[in-house]
Amino acid sequence: MNTLTDEQLIPKIAAGDVDAFSEIYRRYSKEILANCKARYDHLQDAEDTTQAIFLILWRKAYQFRADSKFSTWIYRITMNQIYMESRKRRQPSKGHRQATLYGTTAELNRIIENEHSMDAPQLTLIHSKRAVQ
Repeated sequence: MNTLTDEQLIPKIAAGDVDAFSEIYRRYSKEILANCKARYDHLQDAEDTTQAIFLILWRKAYQFRADSKFSTWIYRITMNQIYMESRKRRQPSKGHRQATLYGTTAELNRIIENEHSMDAPQLTLIHSKRAVQ
């Protein structure tokens, strides 16, 4: 297996060849993990993202077109996955109490409901804080 090029291994992975996948993993896992570690504060996040990248590779190997080198393709998958994971971490999950400059979302909603009873200076301050968000 290790005499085959990356480009020769990919069609085998697309056909479900676990040995070909293991060889690609052996060749690229350290590099991908290092790339992820450079972008995350926690090792567990880097390891989770690395695992997700190889899962994507396993599922989408059939999409590889030999227009470019495999290393370019896997690098692009890596960077896209890091970006997607970072976006997920920034967005609060459903049902999560979102913190704001004012406290929780519930507290912010209470302030908004009471805006009509506030005098102009307080209202201006709240609107200027919202613009900062």
